Amino acid sequence: RSKAQAKMLEMRSLKPDPQAHLSTSKKVEKAGYGYSKRM
Repeated sequence: RSKAQAKMLEMRSLKPDPQAHLSTSKKVEKAGYGYSKRM
C-alpha cells in the first residue's frame, strides 16, 4: 500500500494536470485491486 501511495504522489508531483490525476487514480485502483487479490 505504501508503495502505491508513493507512486501516486510521484505521478501527481510529476503531472499535476487533472487528466493525469484521473488516469493515476484509475491506475491506483487497479493496483490496489491486484494487491488485495494477491493477499
